[in-house]
Amino acid sequence: MGIINNLIECLRPLPPLRLELKELKVNLGEGNFIFVGSSTDEWAANVPSEWIGNLVLHVLLNHHAQ
Repeated sequence: MGIINNLIECLRPLPPLRLELKELKVNLGEGNFIFVGSSTDEWAANVPSEWIGNLVLHVLLNHHAQ
């Protein structure tokens, strides 16, 4: 049954993408590593370019993080 359950899980539709705008207000701290898109592919074709731009801008403005 484990294989069947895994197959069913893989075929289940994914929830819609969302951008957590509140996260763009978070102080990233000093010398921290930033993991972009921890639960999704931030650079996928279906991610709106505006979201990617907002994210890149936030990282650049907080360049003291890594």
